[in-house]
Parts: sequence; C-alpha cells; structure tokens
Amino acid sequence: MSHHEVRLGAFAAFEKALKSSCLDEFPSGIGSWNISYKSMKTNKISKPAKSGAEDDDVEAEMENTDSLIEYLTEKRSPWALEEEGWSKEILDLKQLLIKSPWLLKETFLYSFFRSLRLVDKNVCDIDEWILTLCNLEELTLSANKISKIQFQNLPRKLKVLELGSNDLSSLGSSCSSAPPELQHLGLGQNKISSNTECKYFTAEYWPNLVSLDLSFNNLDDVCGIVSKIVTLRKLRLLMLQGNPLCLTPGYRGFIVDSLPKLSVLDEKWITPDEKHHFRGLAETKDLFVSAAQVLVNFGKLKGVPEPVSPLQPDLPEFPHITYNYYVTYEFIQHTIDNTLLESAESQKCSDIKSPLLQVDNESSYGQDTEESSPPEMGPEPVQHTSLPADGPCQQVAKYHTTGKSWANVIECNYKKEHLVTDLCSLKNFLLRGPMVTVKEEKILSWPADKTEQSELVKPSSEKKGGEKEKGSNKGGRGSAKKKKKDASVELRHDPPIVRELGSLFIKLENLISGDYVFKTVCDFGIISTEQTEKAPLPLDKKDQIKVHNKKDDKKAIKTGRDSVSSQSTPASSSKGKAKGKGMNENEGSEVEQPAQPVHLSVEFEVRLCHWESTAEAVAATQKQE
Repeated sequence: MSHHEVRLGAFAAFEKALKSSCLDEFPSGIGSWNISYKSMKTNKISKPAKSGAEDDDVEAEMENTDSLIEYLTEKRSPWALEEEGWSKEILDLKQLLIKSPWLLKETFLYSFFRSLRLVDKNVCDIDEWILTLCNLEELTLSANKISKIQFQNLPRKLKVLELGSNDLSSLGSSCSSAPPELQHLGLGQNKISSNTECKYFTAEYWPNLVSLDLSFNNLDDVCGIVSKIVTLRKLRLLMLQGNPLCLTPGYRGFIVDSLPKLSVLDEKWITPDEKHHFRGLAETKDLFVSAAQVLVNFGKLKGVPEPVSPLQPDLPEFPHITYNYYVTYEFIQHTIDNTLLESAESQKCSDIKSPLLQVDNESSYGQDTEESSPPEMGPEPVQHTSLPADGPCQQVAKYHTTGKSWANVIECNYKKEHLVTDLCSLKNFLLRGPMVTVKEEKILSWPADKTEQSELVKPSSEKKGGEKEKGSNKGGRGSAKKKKKDASVELRHDPPIVRELGSLFIKLENLISGDYVFKTVCDFGIISTEQTEKAPLPLDKKDQIKVHNKKDDKKAIKTGRDSVSSQSTPASSSKGKAKGKGMNENEGSEVEQPAQPVHLSVEFEVRLCHWESTAEAVAATQKQE
C-alpha cells in the first residue's frame, strides 16, 4: 500500500460517495432555483407583499420541476448521472429531492437506499455503522482490501452480498450471525481453501442461499465441498471454475450428479442430457480421481536454420558433425514415469553422450555450452522461483522430445501424459506457464585410432597431391577401397555441444477458466545459426570467374563495333537491340533471389482430460488399473 492510499470502513466510503453526489446543489436540493423551495419558504415565513415587478423577477430565476428533472435524465446534460453509479437509487433520490427538497435529512437518506456498490474504494472492513442503512438489500464491496467479514455488522434485510476480489482467506465463526434472508453470496477471486472453510457452506449458516460464487479460490477437495453444499436445498447457481478441483477429469460430472436441483454450473446451463450421461457417478466415489491428467503434444517444428551453408566448399572427412534438434518444456514435478526411466537407461547404454535427459542450466541465449555426461535417472527436479507468491513453492522438471536431424519441417510427434496430484501447485504453474525451448545438439565424431585419424584428416595444402593420386588410380578402384576403409573406421564422440535457439513462456490460464484444450504455435522469431568461417574459393572456380569476365569484355567490344556499323543499316541495329535485350533477360534470370527467412516455430498443444459420461469414467479407471 502506498503512503497516499487511505483505507476506509464501508460506512465511511458510503458517506464519501454520498457527498460526491452533491444532493444539495443544482438541480436538486434546496435552492432559489427550485419552485418547491419557494413554496416551502412561504409556508414557514410570511413575508410582506412585493410589487408586481419584483415578483416577476423572482419567478424568472426559478425553474419548474420538469425542467430540473430533465437536467438529470438528458444524456447531453452536464448534470446527467452515469448508468452504473454507486447506487441504483441515486437517480430516484435526486428526482425526489427536486420535488420535495425538505426531505434532505440524514435519517431519511439512510433509510432510502436499497443497494450500495462500493468497488475499488480501499475499503478494509465492514464497520458497525453500516447497520444504519436499515433497508439495504444489496451490498457490493468488490476489489477492496477486506480480509475479514464482520457478519454481525450487516443489515438484517440484506439479500445480496458480493465480496469478490478481496483478501479473504477465511469466513470465520461469525457466519452464525449472517443475515438470514441472504440469497447470493459472492466470494470469487479470493484465497479460500478447502481444508478449513468447507464446514461453513451449509444450510446451518445460509438457509435461503440460491446463488453461491466460489470461483478462482484455492478449493481442491471436490468430495469435501460437495458434502457440505448438498445441504443447501435452495441452491440453483454454483460457480467453482478457477479452483484447483476443476482440473480433475470427473469434476463437472460429479457436481451435476451430486446436486440434482442445480440449474447453472460455472455459467453453463445443466441440460437433461448431461444429467442423464452422469447418472450414478456420485454414488461410485471410488471412480472419482482426485488428480489431474494433462496431455502435452508437440507437432511440427519449422524454421530451424540449416546448420551447414550450401555455399561452403567440401568439408574434410573428419570430424563427422551430427546435428540433432529437440524441444524441451517445463512441467510440474510428480512421480517419475517408467517411460522416463527406460529412456534414461537406453541413453546410458549408447555411445553418444546426449544431454536430453538432464536438466538444462544454460545461462545465456544463443551461446554454445558443453554438457556433462547424462545422469542415470530421468529429469532432475529444479526449484522454480517464479511461481505466484500466493501459491505453494513447487518444483518443476524439464522434459524433451526425441532429437531429430535437420529438415525444413521436423515432425516432433511427441505426446506425454502427466498425472498430478497436487492440484493447487498445478493451478499456480498453469498461471505462470511453462518455458518452451528449442535446442540444437552438435556432436563431433573422430576415428578412435590416432594413426587412422592422421591419415584421414589431411591439411588443405595436401589436397593437390591427393587429387593426383586419385587420378593415377585406374577406374577409381583406389577411391572405392578408401571408402570401404572409412566405413569400417571405429569412431569416438566428443561431448555434445548444446545451443539454445529460442525460448518462450506460454501461459495456460485458459485451462483454469474452463477450457479443456489449449493450442498455439510458439513463434521464436528469425534465428541465426552457427556458421563456420568461409573458406577461400577453389582455384578452378576463380579461373571460371576470370574466363567469364574475359568473355564479357569481348562481348562488350563486339557489341560496340556492331553499334558503329549499325548506323548505316537500321535493320541490323534493331536486331542488335533485340539480342541485347535477350541477353539482359537471360542474365537477370540467372540471378537467384535470396530465400526469405522463416520464423522458428513449433506447434504446441496441452489437453486437460475430462470425462463426458459415467461410462467413460468407468473405462478410464479400469484402463489405469
């Protein structure tokens, strides 16, 4: 809270709003502009008779009642009120004070209001002075700083209480003194948890409750909350979306079957077909899974820059350079899967030391880093510090797709199901979002025998001699034998060099708001690849360029002579021009346009498992067993 921010009680905020309405100023209230003011004044004080001219001047300065009311209702009027003010009755009150300005008294004002809306007014508590609004039926105190509800200070006739977006974490034992006629209770966007607050949502405290909003809190126990809400016989509208319990596959079906009189759940009408499909699910609580099943899918990877430029000359035979590309992503830490253990064992037995199973700790983007040898188990959990402050501190692990060689379009074909039991931590993780990263793995391979390596890897100065030896072989038999020898060479591999090509945070908050599928294309922008130093062009290519330059010079001299001789014969000049045009067109067609760079992108999909019927729930649980 800033030093200039002043926290108020609910009644103090009401008085501040009442003062800002200027009830005692034009066009309402008591004043010389109101004819009613004159009649009120003449009834109280008898004045001496005035001359006719003076009386006409007084009448001219006054406005009739209809004109004053028009100042309040006309949209173009500077005194017109906003459509949604701090109370629904403020317009009626101003009109009433135009007709009867003598009613402008505190006792009348406090009993006049039926609704009060104080949103984002820095209200910190509900003080006892709010009881002076004895006829209040609707009280909205959203987006304030209320951390505790004083139910004993609420008017007894209150029917609607909205306390969304506050700092509430507990209802407290004062629920027993709540207004008995309350029909709607709004507690969305707070910090209420299941463990301690479920016991307060019963008919003992709210006998006439019709609508209950508990959305976007920290409720994670579906069975616990339903066992209490089921006692609210008049409940017809329930809001639970945004809670961790909504991430379970059987959440909606279990609620629908447990509360047969419910009409609306999470802003969606409950249809008869839906009730039929989920019939019997509440009776078989053993089928209900209190864990979230999240399916992660990566599709096509595009825009990966080609590792070796096509303009480079032939590279030496060794070292062999292998490039692999894969995608890593973060997900909340849970029980290690058998698939991860199997892949770790397979990587352990391979000759190439790949970092795909270890946690990546590259500190900077675009820099090559040498990875150590892979661990013996799956992804190692690392503590993440960027989760929301109001949620529990949870560890996350990094997972990866299979490394594949370069292509214009790399098919990842990656699917993995994550089973998470800590629903509150999963909610906070989805709000923060996982980090998706595309990485390049470079592996250098050499002959295992150093003598063979010295024979196979020759400096550039020995290339001419090699060409002569190649020419001396008859029919290319020597080169064929050399290729067979190279194929049988045993190779050793250097530690992989891993480079990060791009990374993004992907927020998955839509899965918390009620969506079951999130699809996107992660766009990392245009990425530059590692390029080796350009080697000098071979002599034969330089000679070819020189020959082409000489030919162009000869053609230029020849065309110059033809232009001189063509002055006497116009027909020949037209032919020369035609030839020149054709030559320019051919030269233009030979120039290759540079390829447009493609953005590095990967298809990313996260699907939240949910059951659409009791039969599907039975089949899913049997499959897991």
